[in-house]
Amino acid sequence: MSKIKIRTGEYFFLKKLFKTLNKNKIVYCVLRNYNQLPASTGDSDLDILISKNHVVEFYHVLNNVLEECNG
Repeated sequence: MSKIKIRTGEYFFLKKLFKTLNKNKIVYCVLRNYNQLPASTGDSDLDILISKNHVVEFYHVLNNVLEECNG
């Protein structure tokens, strides 16, 4: 079993993103490389599919989370 490399900023961002998506009932699916989430993306990008009914809300959530994380 490999160790998960946790980067504090990445972890905070991912945890906040998924928590906010769930809180707002935004339908999404992580397509691959999800084994280490939300601790890390495993040095990969995040492939996420958003329901077409929630795209606008997703962008609002993403922008708000980025602002909160100084991103």
